[in-house]
Amino acid sequence: MKIIFLDFDGVLNSYSDRPKVAPFVINGHIGLYPEKIDLLNKIIAETKASIVVSSAWRGGRSVNDLQIILADAGFKYSQSVIGKTSTHYIGNFPQLARGLQISDWITNGKSLYNIKVDDFIVIDDESSGLTELGELFFQINGQTGLTLEDAEEIIKRLNS
Repeated sequence: MKIIFLDFDGVLNSYSDRPKVAPFVINGHIGLYPEKIDLLNKIIAETKASIVVSSAWRGGRSVNDLQIILADAGFKYSQSVIGKTSTHYIGNFPQLARGLQISDWITNGKSLYNIKVDDFIVIDDESSGLTELGELFFQINGQTGLTLEDAEEIIKRLNS
């Protein structure tokens, strides 16, 4: 199974537009942009990957809640959202938490959910704790969010 560990803020929206979308702030998060969701639809359609949410949006929300949020934003493959990483820090290194949470999910996903992770990619605008993943980490420019060029490179990486 191909897995995308997906961040939302800075990926499915952009920080440069934050002042323009202030009315669409929900629980401290700016809204998801339809054009970014369309690119996510393209990625899933062409890779058949499943999504594990690693975004801060996962806090206090179930996988079903995250599926609904994405579906309401125009995501056509909400059932491809199969999980979320832990919201707990692992060890005494909060700056490394996301990378450790992803590693923990991969390990537990194999045993708890009987999921064989054949390939994965992490899509995030923040690099802290993720750069050691090398090609498995795809950093998005948070000022622009996900672009067509990004989507095409992600598709290429997951399908290679």
